[in-house]
This record gives sequence, structure tokens and C-alpha cells, in this order.
Amino acid sequence: MVARGDGLHPGDFGGWAPAPVSDDPGVPWGALGSTFDTQAGEPTAPGSSATHPIHARRTTPSSSLNPTPQDHGAAGAPAPCDAPTPQGRGQRAAAERSALRRRVATLVGLLEDPSPSVWNPVRRELERLGRAALPKLRRAANHPLPLVRSRARALLFARGRRQVLRRLTCFAAQPEIDLERGLFLLARLERPELDLRPFLMQLDAYAAEVLRRIEDTPPTLERSLALVDFLAREQGFTGDREDYHHPDNVHLHRVLEKRRGMPLSLAAVHQFVGRRAGIRSALVPLPGHVLLRVRGGGKSALIDVFHGGEKKSERDLLEYLASHNLPFQPSWFRDADDATMFQRQVNNLRNSYARRGLMREARGLSTVLAVLDRRAGQLAADAGAAGVSA
Repeated sequence: MVARGDGLHPGDFGGWAPAPVSDDPGVPWGALGSTFDTQAGEPTAPGSSATHPIHARRTTPSSSLNPTPQDHGAAGAPAPCDAPTPQGRGQRAAAERSALRRRVATLVGLLEDPSPSVWNPVRRELERLGRAALPKLRRAANHPLPLVRSRARALLFARGRRQVLRRLTCFAAQPEIDLERGLFLLARLERPELDLRPFLMQLDAYAAEVLRRIEDTPPTLERSLALVDFLAREQGFTGDREDYHHPDNVHLHRVLEKRRGMPLSLAAVHQFVGRRAGIRSALVPLPGHVLLRVRGGGKSALIDVFHGGEKKSERDLLEYLASHNLPFQPSWFRDADDATMFQRQVNNLRNSYARRGLMREARGLSTVLAVLDRRAGQLAADAGAAGVSA
């Protein structure tokens, strides 16, 4: 099993990873590596007008004072000595890169200063520098001093989390949303460098075992219920009643590690294994308590995976609604699509962050939810327009 860490895509497996710039204005660190072009002339002795350029020009015939296209100051004809050469541009770029490296090195060197009045502007400036600061920050993440090490890792983690939020926002705008992919992407908010391979292998192994058990079984409901018997009763996947709203009960990789979670997370694990094993299942979006519906042989069963795989009847569901003063709505008893469940899980995580006072993280997920709301509205409008035109 993978050990938990604090920490980006199969391409981002491994290492302390990156992330673009913030909008913070930064700090005027102009003294760190600024370069200037200067020109110098040698003064002439007082009264020595013969050698001064101005006095030398007075000896020139007046007709030559009128500029021609070939003259140094003629409009539209810059002086040849002013034209930048490729060599000059390369030298300037090299000087700027060198100055930037020195600047980053100086900032990273200040990470060991314990004063908040130093740390806060240094943090903002390193965030503003973005990618340019990554090599030094990655080295500082293994620094022998704990303060330097923790601050460098915090900067890398924050950068990684900003990248994940951008990817989540793009994912939320897609016309088709896959719940498994979305939940693993959401998990990278907790660990941006998360390596998904062990968790995908875990789901594959569960499915292989379920398939081994049902391969000679006729396609009945009992055959499909082998999925629940294996995961809930043998593997011990069940609800976390002690700390229900903890983010670990939302993040899919943590649910797979500790086999505890919220109802939606647990039902999703069953569904992902069932899809691999060819077992038909769906999530039922009861308010406050997602259930699993398993199908086989023309029949179906409602399963409460939070309570160890208990079977539920529709009467049980109606009693649940009545106990929470909720009116009956047919949509709560229908199979939910992946996009609906992904949106619900993003909202679960946002609420979990808010309960813990992590308002910056909660606001980031509010942006993703806004994109999902717009996507759902647009799809509903498109479906309505298609119905009218039909």
C-alpha cells in the first residue's frame, strides 16, 4: 500500500512538482541582480574647445548641417551602431538569465530567516517568479534545516495545488465527465504528486478476484451481489462514523488505503470495480446518503455500502426521507450520471474544507462548482432546444 505523504499526472508522477505564478505584486527586489547600460565620456579641460565634439562641429561647413538620408540623425535611418546584433541580443539575454538566477538564489537563501516580515514578501516573490524558482526550491525541499525544508515544500505544494485546480476547472467544462478520472484528479488536491498506479492496480486486482468468483455463475442478481460480498464484507469497506466529514473520506486514494469513507466514495469504489468486472451498477443520489444499485438477471437491489452492504427497500428509503422531513422526489430514486456524482463529491470536499476553516481551499472548489453549474445549465438548455426542434 502506498504511504501517505504531503505533497502532480501520469506525466506528473513523482517529485516535488510545480506551478504557475500568482497575481501577487511581489516585492521590489531591484537591488538583486538589476543590470543597467551606461555610457561614459571623458571630460575635456576647461576652455579646450578644439577637442570637444560641439566645438569640433562648429568648424564644419554650414551646408553639412542639413541632414541627408545618409546622415546619422536622418528620420527613418537609424544609425548602424544603434542596430542590435544577434550577438548583442544573446549577451543581453544571458545577462538577464544570470541576474534572475542570482535573484532566486538570494530569495531561497532568505527562507531560513524566521521573521514573518521577511518570509511573507519572500514567499510572494517566489510565487510570482513561478517556474524560474522551481530548481532552487526543489533542492531546498531537501535542505538540512527544517525551516528551509518546510517552507520550500509548502511553496511547491501550493504551486502543485494551483495546477490541480486549473486542471479540475478544465475537466469540469468537458461535455463528458468520467467519475473515476474526476475523483482521482480531485485526490491530487490532497497530494499533488500522487502516483495513481498503485490505486488503479488495486481496483484491477479487486475486479480480477470478483471475476474469478463469478466466472461460472449464471447472470443473476446473486452473481452481481458477489461484488458487495467481496468489497463490503470481506475487504471491510464501510462508513467512517467517527470523523464523517474528514477530507480523507472524500479523497478516493485515501478511501482505498483505509477502507473507510463517505457513502458516495464507498459506492464509487464498488461501481469502479463492478465496471471492470462487467457487473451492472449505478449510484442512487438520495439526499445526504448515496446508495448503490446492483443489477442482474432482470432484477435489482439497493445496497447501503456505508453500513456494510445492507440491502434496502424502497420503503426504507421513503422512511429515511420522512425522518429527515424531505419530500419525495422521483429523481432521488433514479440512477445518477457521472457528472452529477462528480459535482456532488466536489461539493462534499468544499464543505469539508469549510468545516475545518480552510476557506482558501473551499473558495478554489467554489470556482470548479461554478463551472459545473454552467455546464449543467448549458446541457439542459441544449437538450430543451433539441426537444423543441424535434
